[in-house]
Amino acid sequence: MSYLKFTNNNFMVLNFLYDVSVDGTIVHITQQEIADKLGFSRSTISKIMNFLIIEQYIGVDKEHLGRYSLTDKSTRLVNVFRSV
Repeated sequence: MSYLKFTNNNFMVLNFLYDVSVDGTIVHITQQEIADKLGFSRSTISKIMNFLIIEQYIGVDKEHLGRYSLTDKSTRLVNVFRSV
């Protein structure tokens, strides 16, 4: 189960994306903006975003820079962690 691969940093990024999303699904933000807001390096955010994409927590819009979509899987995970 990919929940076991989640680090605190991975969740911080996913939780942040959820908070800045439109209707809990669409996110318009660049990786540099995420890094600036959360205090991570751009390369750290890139690694985390790649993990989130590979594990299908987020989707990427290849036509629009800085546009991501949150999957149902990510919404469930955020809600599980927030309810603890």
